[in-house]
Amino acid sequence: MRKVILISILILNYVAFSQSYKGTYFYKTYEDYLNKKPISGPMVKPNSLKSNIATGTSVVIVENGKEDRVSCDKLPHDLFLYYGGYMAKLIKVVGNTPYRVFTMGKMNYYADLFDEQRRFYQIDSGTVHRFKKGELEEFLKDANLLEEFKNTYPKREKKDDVNGYFNKVVNHEINFIDKMNQKNK
Repeated sequence: MRKVILISILILNYVAFSQSYKGTYFYKTYEDYLNKKPISGPMVKPNSLKSNIATGTSVVIVENGKEDRVSCDKLPHDLFLYYGGYMAKLIKVVGNTPYRVFTMGKMNYYADLFDEQRRFYQIDSGTVHRFKKGELEEFLKDANLLEEFKNTYPKREKKDDVNGYFNKVVNHEINFIDKMNQKNK
């Protein structure tokens, strides 16, 4: 009986995660990602992202069974899903810098892929700027969302550890950037 259960678990894991072992897809737009419409063709190999001061940032592209390490600024598309470790992250490459995508729209909200405490924003696909709460509040003020943002700002609770509270704050910011993007469509 144990062997049957073990074999069943192994088969389910293989079927469930076989896609991520082959590679992950590129997307033309954020809407394509949300609608699960990837681009057919090359894929990004899991756990292949490397950053090096001398050579820059690169990933391994898998196409027709062949693997090729490619600089991030030479990728076929700048938006892709990436498995690094235990979870998938949506990545947007600007120049040769990969960012983890929190949300996209008129205002894009990113995190440094290698240090997610460092956050960035980008307006209308322009220059990427370091995220500052004061600037977000100015944008929210223009969209008449500042008062609601401040009234619903997460409070730190005894049960919150540092990362838990940080995640509450980031999720609150994402929520209001999404609201602002909906208003500015």
